[in-house]
Amino acid sequence: MPPALALDRWSRSIVLLHWATAALVLLAFGLALARDALDLEGWDDTLRAAHHAAGLMVFAATLARLVARTLVPRPATEYAPHAWQALAVRGVHAALYVLLAALPVLGYLSASARAGAVHFPGFDGPAAIGRDRDLAESLQAWHQGLAWTLAALVLLHAGAAAWHHFVSRDRVLLRMLAR
Repeated sequence: MPPALALDRWSRSIVLLHWATAALVLLAFGLALARDALDLEGWDDTLRAAHHAAGLMVFAATLARLVARTLVPRPATEYAPHAWQALAVRGVHAALYVLLAALPVLGYLSASARAGAVHFPGFDGPAAIGRDRDLAESLQAWHQGLAWTLAALVLLHAGAAAWHHFVSRDRVLLRMLAR
């Protein structure tokens, strides 16, 4: 076992949760886009239920990540970012966590306001709020707008990781890859 002087990578649990969350977000986003783009007769409810399930899993993974981040030590960093860079990193990460938690909640409230019970594959979740078409449309607009904001932040996050790997040639990306 390596000496416990300084961690040089994220723990396996953090890495697993990071990539699982990324995959679930891509799945949820892809299901929503497929449902909107494809006119597959009879598949609308199935794609919607699968999207709801992916959103529920994103929410659970985000909660698990927040718990893990408080319990697992951060790896040591090999570079000293400028103050503005450190602030930007903290801001983007905070915004990602807020959106990862808020989007499933908004989606659940939107679906609840639209249809009452929220449909998942194999079961219906309870209605969180009463049916209200106008509220459902407003919540759905927020859900969609923030989903595109999340997509932009994910691209920014991935771009920064690529910049660290290919331009700065440091270990920032490597610390988040599986061993």
